[in-house]
Amino acid sequence: MAVETTMMGLFLLLAATLVVLFISSKIHLPTIIGFFVTGILIGPSCLHLFTYDQVSLVAEFGLILLMFTIGLEISLKNLLAMKRLVLIAGGVQILLTTFVVWLILNAAGIASGTALLLGFMVASSSTAIVLNLYQNNGQIDTRHGKLILAILICQDIAVIPIMLLLPVIAGVGGNVVSSLMTLGTDIIALVVVLGIALVVVPRILDVVAARRNRELFIISVVTICIGVAWILSLAGVSTSLGAFLAGVAIAGSEYNHEVLGIIMPIRDLMTSVFFISVGMMLSVAFMLDHILFILALVAVLFLGKMVITTAAGLLSGAAAGAAVIGGVGLAHIGEFSFVLGAAGMSLGLLNDTIYQVFLAVAILSMTIAPFAVDAAPKVSRMVICSPLVSRRCSPGTGEQETAGETETEDDHEYVIVVGFGPAGKYVVRALKRVGREYIILEMNPETVAAERAKGENIAYGDASLEPILRYAGIERAKTLVITIPDSAAVRGIVSAARRMNPRTTIITRTRYTGESPTLFKIGVDEVIADEREAGLAMTRRVFASESVPAKDLDQYVREVRAEIFSEREEAMAQKAEESRLRRLSATLEPAAKTEFVHVPVHPESESAGKVLSDLHLRKRFHVSIVSLRRESGEVILTPDGTTVLLPHDMVLLSGSREDVSAVQRLFGKKQE
Repeated sequence: MAVETTMMGLFLLLAATLVVLFISSKIHLPTIIGFFVTGILIGPSCLHLFTYDQVSLVAEFGLILLMFTIGLEISLKNLLAMKRLVLIAGGVQILLTTFVVWLILNAAGIASGTALLLGFMVASSSTAIVLNLYQNNGQIDTRHGKLILAILICQDIAVIPIMLLLPVIAGVGGNVVSSLMTLGTDIIALVVVLGIALVVVPRILDVVAARRNRELFIISVVTICIGVAWILSLAGVSTSLGAFLAGVAIAGSEYNHEVLGIIMPIRDLMTSVFFISVGMMLSVAFMLDHILFILALVAVLFLGKMVITTAAGLLSGAAAGAAVIGGVGLAHIGEFSFVLGAAGMSLGLLNDTIYQVFLAVAILSMTIAPFAVDAAPKVSRMVICSPLVSRRCSPGTGEQETAGETETEDDHEYVIVVGFGPAGKYVVRALKRVGREYIILEMNPETVAAERAKGENIAYGDASLEPILRYAGIERAKTLVITIPDSAAVRGIVSAARRMNPRTTIITRTRYTGESPTLFKIGVDEVIADEREAGLAMTRRVFASESVPAKDLDQYVREVRAEIFSEREEAMAQKAEESRLRRLSATLEPAAKTEFVHVPVHPESESAGKVLSDLHLRKRFHVSIVSLRRESGEVILTPDGTTVLLPHDMVLLSGSREDVSAVQRLFGKKQE
């Protein structure tokens, strides 16, 4: 009977969450707000379907995974790249916010320890909400996006010393000396475990990844997360902080994005229960009884944090527009505050009344946060152009300055290559020849290590995982080339890529021609089937060795394609190919002084019927043929020296304007 009751409770919990999240998505609210609302509805304040104790264990595990994934995104590379912003903007924001809150609450008669803890809680902003919004809007690499990211990183790291200081602030242990000794022991344990983890964990993942077993990798990651949290808990450090440090240890390895992609679905499910449990703890009756007071606190919170965060950004050297946008975007309270609040309740620093006020203010501020982020550029313009700032501002000036603050430093497009076997190497070689930027995603850790040592831009990761594609830059990639032959993996990659960027051109490889229709249907623009291309390539070699006329070869290719594809499938493939060629010619960003020109092969030209190696294009003219399209519709990317040029072929030449102009005579009609 207990099993049936548990299953019913789980069903009701997930069903209620599903309904609320569906409504939230319709009105474009972040999922975290939907979780709060779900908790309020099913908790003691409304329907009373569940109590906090019934979901506390799952909520605790969800919190551990949340802290683990946040730790995963804090890499030493990011810290060093943004150290000025992290230390100055983040440090000033935390210290100044904490001090101001402590000063006000202490003057209002609240105990010093409680006031200090509330200051820490108010200083935190929501990494989950803000980063999700900025990643979806493509603003994470803007100047204000980098400022916000730096402050959030500093806030996340600050949780470590704050959590360690809480027992000292609460006076646990009876006297200051024993509290300080406990703190020292915790710090030593933390440093030792983190030091060992930073050395040992990447090596463990190297060994596990080399087995290329997904289940083994997943279990290893979860074991590391829980293991580090458990070991630190033996020394008195909270399990959530231990999980955070486990994430930090993995963040320094090349597997951090892969781990993030694998753990994300589990984390999302478990973390949802944590935020639902937070909503359960809120007393709606208490909030309604003190609604004016709570709304006033929310207004003071937003105004105060906006001013302090803006000032911190300006002190770090950020431009005025970026600083104001950062101030508005971070003016709410974050999820780490609930972690600190739970610890404060267990240590006796907070009572029920204070915690209820905090919960109401925090949940309302996080509900407002998405709208504040959207309105931040307009607020920035109003502030910059206001008389209080003593700046002259004509119509549009503020908008232009704000737009200037939000421009990305690197907004050009490039190619993502999945797989670095023989096919992937040929693609990369072609991209190097035409000067295109690219990134390689590869699942063999030995290949990644070897090629990275040679200077290749290569990363370890499963391209079917959205965090991996996001890391690779799928949102701005013009082309995704999938060179692996695993059809199941290809379908997963295409589905993820299409969700994240419907506009990117997807070219994929498959072993069998029969898989082409399915791949076209799920969004692939071009399918290269091994058995078809091998057969046609062999036919070209045979015909060339037997001196068969070019027109006969062209006719044979037509017949083969007619046999392989139905009329509908051929139309889909032709449409995709024409679209790909148009986008290629329209969007290639050539290197300096390099042009790309389509040139038809005239039947009576010098090049018609010849193999490319006989023309010596690179040696004589410094020109390369990027691709070749037959009259039949067949496309050959980076044709080799044995490729025969046929009448009416369309070649895509790359080279300087002068060289391309000079070589075009080879493809035109011979002069008498």
